[in-house]
Amino acid sequence: KYIGNIPDEGTGKTTIYVLYLPYERTAPAYLGYLRSWAIERDGVHRLLTGAVLFSESIKRQGFLWLTDSRIERNVLVHEIGHVLGLVENRAHAQDEAGHCTNAECVMNTLNWRTAAYWSLSGILGIWLPRNFCKDCREDIRRAKNRWSREGEAALRSHWRSRQARAGAGKLWSQQRRKDAVELLEHALPGLTEPEDHQAVEVSLGGYFEELGYSDRAGKIYATAASRTGCEGKRRYAMWLNRRGAYGRGLEVLSESARPCTDRESVGATAWSMSGLGRFGDAAAALQAYDGSRDTSVEQMNLNLELLDLSVRADLPEKIQAQLSKIESRWGRSTRWLVASWQLAKRSGNAALAASYREQAVINARNRVRFFSQYKTTAPASYAVQLRKLASVQALRGEGEDARATLALWNESNEGAATSEWLEVARAYSVLGDLEEARNALLEIVGVHRPSDLWSDPCIIEEFDHFRDSAGLESFFAHCPPRAGE
Repeated sequence: KYIGNIPDEGTGKTTIYVLYLPYERTAPAYLGYLRSWAIERDGVHRLLTGAVLFSESIKRQGFLWLTDSRIERNVLVHEIGHVLGLVENRAHAQDEAGHCTNAECVMNTLNWRTAAYWSLSGILGIWLPRNFCKDCREDIRRAKNRWSREGEAALRSHWRSRQARAGAGKLWSQQRRKDAVELLEHALPGLTEPEDHQAVEVSLGGYFEELGYSDRAGKIYATAASRTGCEGKRRYAMWLNRRGAYGRGLEVLSESARPCTDRESVGATAWSMSGLGRFGDAAAALQAYDGSRDTSVEQMNLNLELLDLSVRADLPEKIQAQLSKIESRWGRSTRWLVASWQLAKRSGNAALAASYREQAVINARNRVRFFSQYKTTAPASYAVQLRKLASVQALRGEGEDARATLALWNESNEGAATSEWLEVARAYSVLGDLEEARNALLEIVGVHRPSDLWSDPCIIEEFDHFRDSAGLESFFAHCPPRAGE
């Protein structure tokens, strides 16, 4: 967000670290990349920013006038550009990774067009991109002006917040969890901007939840929610939803002076509404985003969510509208076929329902057949397809086939996500194998933390009869009483 590395307070200077290695073992074609290192200096955890360059890989790229030294200079300047924050200006950003669209810019990345362009230039002895283009230089100039306009104190606060969160993330990934928490707590007093406080508090609350200190996390989220901005309110509302306080979660999200209309906040709103049984309202809240997503994957997931909510709310017209959108954009997926089958069955069209039902299982089996070739190299993907097939077979009432598929899944489920266990438990519930469903839920007791309405066991209808089951009391402890209880 902010280009430029703020100098260390002690020296008044900043250092960019460059580590040279022979090559990247897992990706030998890499020439270099942005990197940071979490260290302890003077009793304080800090994040050092820099780059890694792979000298042997660079040497292998040399050709005629494209000498090793030219390529190394190009890679070094390119990675330093990333350290400075380039390229985040969408007007000339080539992709999400921070590359420039200008083929004559050192921040450009290699594709077939630029490869041809650079190779021709090298053969003719002309040049290889050596510096930032005018657009990238303008971004840096604007950042410097922003420094003058906003003041050093505000930008230092932004940088401290950003560095603290990045450093804590590094420490957490290294299993140094206490150090990660201490780094964030140490950063808070030095922050002067409310948005920076909120960002660090949200991260800190997340770590405390991971460590099992839910009440302490809730207090931190509540503090973050009291500040301007939606991130704190969203995370506090999600924490409330996880404790079954859906009404209070909805209140928190509506307390903002300016409505929180980002995708994540709208999703949290839909979760609160679903927890209150207001599935139609939840669908209406998400509907505002239909057709506005940046990527096809996000749009597909949104349409599938709207489809599921419309089914829960029993809104045939909206179900049909979402089915039409999904079919026109991505074709007839397994979920599309299952929903179409259920809709046709509800409307009394037995012939059409039977057709969709048959296509659904054929589609799921074909997916399993395709991914079976990767069951040793990509076992997780293979396991996902098995689980989907079992769900369809269970809905079709094919108990024997579904149980056989679930047995195959159980052999391939090493490291399965908690959401996978939820879906397996649902499949067993549909089959009427309640003991198997209960055992699947027991696998994730104490580790499952709902993050949306689709992973909240209180909202999944098939789990209602497990609420009083021995061993699962804590799993459903946050669920509000059923109607009539």
